[in-house]
Amino acid sequence: MEKANEIVAELEKLLGEPVVFIRWPRGVKGTKRRWKHLRAADMTADYLSKLPSGNIGVALGEVSGGLCAIDIDADELVEPFLAANPQLRETLQTHGSKGRVFWIRFIGEYPNHTFELTTHSGEHAGEFRSTGTQSIIWGIHPDTKQPYRFVIKKPVLTLSFNSLNWPPEINNPCKTAECTESTESTETQRDRSNGETDVVVFSQLGVENNDSASEIRSIEEAVQASLPSQPHENHHSLFTLARALLAFQKYRVKQGELQPTQSLSNDCLRTAFNLWHSQALTNLRPGQTKDEYLMEFLAAWAGAKVPLGESSFKAIWESTKEAEPPAIATQFSDPRLIRLCTLCRELQRSSGKKPFYLAVRTVQELFELPSPSTAHKWLTGLQQLKIIEPEEKGGPETNRATRFRYLPPLD
Repeated sequence: MEKANEIVAELEKLLGEPVVFIRWPRGVKGTKRRWKHLRAADMTADYLSKLPSGNIGVALGEVSGGLCAIDIDADELVEPFLAANPQLRETLQTHGSKGRVFWIRFIGEYPNHTFELTTHSGEHAGEFRSTGTQSIIWGIHPDTKQPYRFVIKKPVLTLSFNSLNWPPEINNPCKTAECTESTESTETQRDRSNGETDVVVFSQLGVENNDSASEIRSIEEAVQASLPSQPHENHHSLFTLARALLAFQKYRVKQGELQPTQSLSNDCLRTAFNLWHSQALTNLRPGQTKDEYLMEFLAAWAGAKVPLGESSFKAIWESTKEAEPPAIATQFSDPRLIRLCTLCRELQRSSGKKPFYLAVRTVQELFELPSPSTAHKWLTGLQQLKIIEPEEKGGPETNRATRFRYLPPLD
């Protein structure tokens, strides 16, 4: 117990206050265990005394008073980063398997999301880790089986974010406090102590930011979000209309025009359907009557559960396990590429007429690829084959993943 208290006391001295620690099993970076509810008030003597029995994580950002971690994930980039920021030679630095993690406590504004850093060739260079993520500071690294070690064992420096400089090797320096893209945390990996499979932090890979449900503010907007652009998209289009109307319903509840338990009236549904039918005529099947389309729409309305723009990435990813792959995917023999095509189709279905977000890093994590560059090649290959096309490219100007559009028929 005395040694455990000494370990925690040393970490508290190095990191400063406030700080929120996370208990993990020995030799893992994270499990499915919930931790984001923890606050400084939860750091009781009993809780802290149990930390050294396993790996110790640190909750970053707001809950730890601006404490953040910059993970430079390549040995060759450490010195350029230090050359640009010589003051950081005096802050706490740790090492896991490669590169170095710089621990800094920021005052004033700083990015409140995790932000992926890349090189000019698209390679993963590291992460700026902030609110909503965590980093391991003590314990055993799951890959090397060696202890995490202190490279520089000095108390964390307190700086303003704007005092940071980014070396020219970093392609997308995070320059402002308005970073908006959350990337998947590299600190959630395989729990080798109990044989669980790799855990991907889906809450940070989601497509919820594609289209806010509050953007559907009228029946006309719902119809415009769901019109088919070519024949053979009508089944999907009607289901999209149903989801868009759910978003409109949610907006009306928010505005106080409907009670939370109320649904759109049948008259409202009929008005929406009539407007959709009149504008979709050129793409409708000649042999299918308007009433048949109406019945199909009403069945879609009865089955729709999630407003347009609120799809869970996790649910979409899981659905691709059993979904029938698109015909375009039959050109591949690799089941991973077949599933990637299926994922793109399902993301497009979820996004309606608008493009979907898909990050290189996300593809790497989902398919367990050796590097982001491999994932980038896969996405580039799908573009060359006219399966997807980039509609809004990501990058340092937007701090977002690229938005793609799926090109083959959705049905």
